[in-house]
Order: sequence, then structure tokens, then C-alpha cells
Amino acid sequence: KSWEHVYCRAKTLHSSKHDNNNDNGDDDECASKNGFDPMIPNIPVTDFQVKTSTLGEGAGRGVFTMVDIPVGAYIMQEDAVHTIAFTPYTVKIVEETLDFTDGKAGESQKILAFMYGYGYESNVLGNTGHFVDSSINTFINHGCNGTFNYGPPKRLHISESQADPTRYPWPKADKTFSPMIDRNFESEWSSSDKALQDIEKGGELFLNYLYLTKNEDEWAETVRSLNAQCSGEEIGLVAMVDNTKDNEGGEVVADMETTWL
Repeated sequence: KSWEHVYCRAKTLHSSKHDNNNDNGDDDECASKNGFDPMIPNIPVTDFQVKTSTLGEGAGRGVFTMVDIPVGAYIMQEDAVHTIAFTPYTVKIVEETLDFTDGKAGESQKILAFMYGYGYESNVLGNTGHFVDSSINTFINHGCNGTFNYGPPKRLHISESQADPTRYPWPKADKTFSPMIDRNFESEWSSSDKALQDIEKGGELFLNYLYLTKNEDEWAETVRSLNAQCSGEEIGLVAMVDNTKDNEGGEVVADMETTWL
């Protein structure tokens, strides 16, 4: 905690001297780590249910609200801050184990299928890590054609059909160690997620899966894959695994890194 205070004082001083015109929302990471706003309502996990998605059989399960949700409300924050974390080092070990066994390590395959199928990427720890929501919010589907109604309000809102596969839109990871991020990395990606519009009772929640891709090398394939899934040409990894009786074969997880829905 003391290192965090020292770091933030130095960062704030540097920012005030050299970065007064920075309006990209990332100029002071410390200022945004004051906890959740008590004036913003949180819709608890008990007000949601999981059932077959309105997107069709290829999308599998979806999350539906059992109450009206006002725009700007937090969603399941009591669970959203508790993630199953695959840090960059953990991801490296699991992938190297699978490579070393030539794809025959069944348990590693299952871990990767879980990590890539249900998880999302984050580079707040320097390199790319994967994190899986520990509650039913992990079943929230991608909103095709800009229909996403949940996520970070200040992010660039582009759909898979608008995205340029040759232009990676997110800033490169800052590999400088940050005590602030190290102590608060779970809230780094959950505290900013809110309802982007009023969502009526019975409505399905949708995310923009483009936000979940923080690896520049995977951007083009992710854009292609999401467009193919939204057009019905492909299905996602989770639906693929659910529809496969024998999940021990390497073909099931062959393209898991860029297969999202």
C-alpha cells in the first residue's frame, strides 16, 4: 500500500507537469481506483438467469435480466471483481506444456479451452493474460452489429463489421511495473463496466468481444472470426465443445485462441 501511494504521488506530479492536455482517459490510472461509486446502482447476480441465447443454437447459453436495468448501472459487481486469473506467466506455462506434448496433454487442452472459450484478455500486467469471470456473467454473448448493451462506456464503440482488421485500435501494453495495477488489477477491468443503455426485463445482455482482445497478433483473426460467427458461417469454441461428444481430440481446440462465442 505504501509503495502504491509513493507511485501515485510521483505519477500525478509528472502528469500535471507534462500531460495536461491528455484527454484519452488513461493519463492518471490512480485517479480511477477510488472504488465503486455508491451512487450508482448495482444489479446483483440474483436478478439474472442463464438460458438458451436469442442468437440461436450456435451461440449456446446467454444471460438474461429478470428486472429492468437503467443505463449506467453496474452489473453483478459483487462477483465481477472475483476472476479466475491466468497471469501471463501461467498462460506461457500451459501453452508450452501443450506444445511440448504435441497437443496430447488432455488436461492442458481442457484448461486452454476453458481459458480461451470463456476468458478475456488483458495486458494490464505487462504481457497478455487471460481472465475468466467466476459467475454467470461469463456466459454473456457477443452483440453482433453493434447490439452490445453492456461494457465500458468510455471505450471506442466499434462493431466487428466496422473494425479494420489491419489496424489494431488499443494502445500497446506498458511493461513498466505499476504497484497500483498490481494491487488493483481485478477492478481495473470490472469497475468500468456498466449498462450502456436501458435494458428491459427479460432482455439478453451482450458484450463487445472486440474489447476482450488485447493481443495485436490476434486482432485480424478475431475480427474475421467474429464476422463469420455473426453471419452464421462459423460457431464459437464454447458451442463447438458443447456439440462435440469427444473433447479429447486436438481438432476441437485447434483454433481456440481466436474463437470466442
